[in-house]
Amino acid sequence: MFIKYQTKRQKHTERFSFGRIFWYLISFCKRRRYQSINNKIYTEIKVLNTSKFKHFNRLSFTVLSELTNINRTHVENWVRSEETKQFVGEVMIQKLVDEVKDMFYRWEKETSSDKIPMDDLADELTRLLKSLSRH
Repeated sequence: MFIKYQTKRQKHTERFSFGRIFWYLISFCKRRRYQSINNKIYTEIKVLNTSKFKHFNRLSFTVLSELTNINRTHVENWVRSEETKQFVGEVMIQKLVDEVKDMFYRWEKETSSDKIPMDDLADELTRLLKSLSRH
């Protein structure tokens, strides 16, 4: 079972207008509801994990640690992994490392954070890998 929290931020490029107030209000309410649901899921997973699975003796499972924001070192380690080398080819690794460096530089400049949320990182890496495969 895979659980994904619903917290994706919307990126808005349009200027604010009074016609969008209703949309912002709906969006705010959704985010609050997602936060509430996410907190309940998180609490239940923690309880399940601390129970040592006593009530689930016929099931075998592992609760993995929460995937949080990712820093550049983690991504560069992934880029240099054997699996990534096999996927993109040895000659593309340095180009990919350089692109990751640029991606984190832009992110830090825009957000003042040296870590990227996994949702945003997944989107960026997908875009990056697609652009590299076209060359």
